[in-house]
Amino acid sequence: MRAAARSLLGAAVGLVLGVMTAVGLLVANARLRGRYLSSPDDALGWAALPLLAGPALGVWLGLRRSALGRRIAVRAAWGMTAGIALGAAIGGAIDRHEASAWAGGVIGGTAGILIGAALGWVPPRGEGAASGGRTDPG
Repeated sequence: MRAAARSLLGAAVGLVLGVMTAVGLLVANARLRGRYLSSPDDALGWAALPLLAGPALGVWLGLRRSALGRRIAVRAAWGMTAGIALGAAIGGAIDRHEASAWAGGVIGGTAGILIGAALGWVPPRGEGAASGGRTDPG
């Protein structure tokens, strides 16, 4: 795959994960701390960081041509899926408010993305730091 295509794919995956993370942070802030968005300016603070960091990290990982980028994306996706299911179940069980299961799913999905992405940096057994995660020459 050419460098431009890899970087574009990395940016797209990073943007999707960044949007989900930003939304999860905003929902968590609203549900857990009672701080709701009252204007677009409220969303431009710290919660916007994943919108910039996700695509930037995705481009960097795409240009590396490494198993690391694939591993992070796959583990973050699995974490998001598990987090949504678990968060929705817990949110619905803790609070009977109509938005609790939905908010729990969003918050759980965000936690799953962050945990899965962090675990993606851990190489599988047998693949040490010496390889740097590269799977193809050049």
